[in-house]
Amino acid sequence: MIVRAVAVLVALFLASPAGAQQAVGKAVAITVNVTGANDADQRKIVKGDGVFVSERISTDTKGTGQFELLDQTRLAVGPGSSLKLDRFVYNADKKATEVAIELGRGAFRFITGKSDSRVYSIRTPTATLGVRGTAFDIYVTPEGEMAVAMINGRVEVCPRGAACRMHDIVGRFLRLTPAGAFSLHDRWDAAIFGGVAFGTALPFLAAQSMLLPGFRANNSVASRYAQILPKAIEQTGKIVPNLLQPLKQLNPFR
Repeated sequence: MIVRAVAVLVALFLASPAGAQQAVGKAVAITVNVTGANDADQRKIVKGDGVFVSERISTDTKGTGQFELLDQTRLAVGPGSSLKLDRFVYNADKKATEVAIELGRGAFRFITGKSDSRVYSIRTPTATLGVRGTAFDIYVTPEGEMAVAMINGRVEVCPRGAACRMHDIVGRFLRLTPAGAFSLHDRWDAAIFGGVAFGTALPFLAAQSMLLPGFRANNSVASRYAQILPKAIEQTGKIVPNLLQPLKQLNPFR
């Protein structure tokens, strides 16, 4: 009986992500439903759980997840979003030598850790992003249309089969169409994203109070992004509830 019980425990351990490989990070904050899927296995992620290479992390329509990797890279995942950590290779001091992340769809915040920024590669359905010591928000539609909002540093956006473009302007967002066309915007126009509201596409700028302090932008950065809101929202604050107020109450980025 004891031998059988031990065998069952070993089988369960080997079937879990933790049994298969070493965790390369952990969940530091989870809201509502966040799941991780690896091959045929799926689990519900809670605060304190490990993060594993090749696992796809997904949120439901109200879920958010905040994750910190071994090199102190921080990832925030917004509602209705999906990402996969393809590779995370690190050395003895927990600095990464290669980090590859696939953003499938939805809203994200990315903050580099203590590793060299050149080791990061972020892929979306339509582009690859080269990180240059950076914190930024990104929104990816199911069709591959993108919006990139800088917090600090710069990021190089390289569409498939087209020339790259460097983005380093805080307070404006860079748009990339599925066809590879760039445009820079100082006003949010939901029409170009199929009617998607600012607070849906860039939720962590719209209401950073949902984030832990170490995941937030500072007040000056947030105030610049307040300027890209439509005039009607700026004047009334009523089109998207609770959109403007959180922008005035942000803690410093650290």
